[in-house]
Amino acid sequence: MNETDNGWKHYRKRIKAGKCEGEMGDLIPAPNEPSAYFNVYGNELFASLRKNEKEFVPYLPFHKTLTESMMSILTDWLVELTTEYGLSNTTLHHAVRLVDEYLRLSGKKGIVMPRSDLQVCSVLSFRLSGVTCAEWGSYYSLVSSGIDRERLMVRYLTELCLLDLSTRSRPSLTTAGCVYLARRMEGREGWSGDLAHHAGYEKEELREMVMKIATIRERAEGSALKAVWQKYRVKKYGEVSLRVGVLEEDLGF
Repeated sequence: MNETDNGWKHYRKRIKAGKCEGEMGDLIPAPNEPSAYFNVYGNELFASLRKNEKEFVPYLPFHKTLTESMMSILTDWLVELTTEYGLSNTTLHHAVRLVDEYLRLSGKKGIVMPRSDLQVCSVLSFRLSGVTCAEWGSYYSLVSSGIDRERLMVRYLTELCLLDLSTRSRPSLTTAGCVYLARRMEGREGWSGDLAHHAGYEKEELREMVMKIATIRERAEGSALKAVWQKYRVKKYGEVSLRVGVLEEDLGF
């Protein structure tokens, strides 16, 4: 039995137990034959995700007055908001994506202040769906077959990355780096053959991103923007933000 089989079995158990709220797992019917599902649809699924994420373009070049610090503060507030109202990890990632996309397009078109929700939607051409780290994290987890604590760590790391614009160019790469680091923190091999096949990234391609994410994680507690760190320090989220990290020499590169 490979990691993909284990991943699907784990999701099916969580779906039956009603523990997949806010995850893509509750939106994807688990097939009877998980390995056969991936053999038929796996490549097409990941290829589609990679194609869709290419539509995202960082907005900052179009906004001379916006700084990374400003956007990090805004994102930190969005984390607080989604936590306060019990919104899902997926909702948070898409909220940040829509803000990024709106700022990119409005800056390009010279729109300073939206007058209504309709104007925001018009600028976005009503394209409100997209691919974020939330989707990549859910699909990678099916292949990675990690325990709940590992999956929560991936979610924590991807939310931390929302605060650092240097990690937000390719959600697939960012999430792959988060999965790698989370697996190493559980004492597992960072990157498996199954993950490399479905994600399209070899281990060495993840080095820079993993190092960057490890640094972001180490600095999270001392950061002025603590919404993500505080969110994941409670038992509901496995207290994963309190865990000790991995030394650089133990990352496996």
